[in-house]
Amino acid sequence: MKRRRLRLAAILAAALLAAAGAWAWWFFLAPRSVRLVDGNRLRAAVCQYDSRPDAWRWNREQALRYAQEAADNGAGLIVLPEYSFCTAHDTLTFLAFPKMRHAMKHFGPRLSRFCRRNRCYLVANFPWEARGGDPLAPDRRNRTLVYAPNGRVVATYDKHNIAFLDSFGLVKPGSEPIEPFNLGFGRIGVMLCRDSSYPRQFRAYRDADLLVVQFAHITDWNTTTNAPAWINNDMGTAHEDFPRVAQKLARTIHRPALFANKTGLEPEGAFTGGSCAVDEDGEIIARAGFGGDVLYVDFDLGSDGHLVPSVPPVSWTPHPGR
Repeated sequence: MKRRRLRLAAILAAALLAAAGAWAWWFFLAPRSVRLVDGNRLRAAVCQYDSRPDAWRWNREQALRYAQEAADNGAGLIVLPEYSFCTAHDTLTFLAFPKMRHAMKHFGPRLSRFCRRNRCYLVANFPWEARGGDPLAPDRRNRTLVYAPNGRVVATYDKHNIAFLDSFGLVKPGSEPIEPFNLGFGRIGVMLCRDSSYPRQFRAYRDADLLVVQFAHITDWNTTTNAPAWINNDMGTAHEDFPRVAQKLARTIHRPALFANKTGLEPEGAFTGGSCAVDEDGEIIARAGFGGDVLYVDFDLGSDGHLVPSVPPVSWTPHPGR
């Protein structure tokens, strides 16, 4: 009787181990294709939200809440704005670099699990600092990571044209060359904020299928002294100027583009919102207002499973109550 029990226990343990191994292989190692809607359409989501100074956990959860809403509505490509998990103020005070380095040890795996669970690509940005560098000359970057449906980081982009807010954090520019990234559904070109003012540096993006631009587009409270170089006006006019920047870039590179911007108030100024999606001719397909929002745009895929840039994207709106 005792031997029989031991034998049954061993069989049960082996079965549990086999099931656990199969689950681990399926969840962590098995190849995963991006989620599509209507059979051959990729739904992209642009998330626009605010962040709070020195509220690290709240900011990360805020970003995930918007990303999860996008995933729940079928998005296979989710774009978060610049400074996805912190504020510009945190970067100015140098807190963002050690805080984000520590946070990404635990939060990075959560982002990977999010992408595996929802079979989506996620484009996220944060202040990055190399470990073990010279404390007097730290290697700091304004960095974007692209997570794939299998949870792995498949693309890394460092901002090339350093803006006013970056310079206070001693951020270094990215290195050449600037090439689009090959993803499962096509080639994307990534830009960060001021990069969009220098389209000639991104000639290779004419071979991309889609542009993804992350912004922290800010206007100063009163005098606009902290505003980007192309903004020299009040809040309302700055909000109108943002889509014009998007239209000009799309027409220059002649590719559809997604523009994700921050919104809300911070000590240094007000983020203008106005995230938008434009087609290759610069026509606005979808646009957000000042507050928190998620824009959805559907892209047709060809027979090879890749985006067709010549086919205009179509705005999609969730059903009421979702």
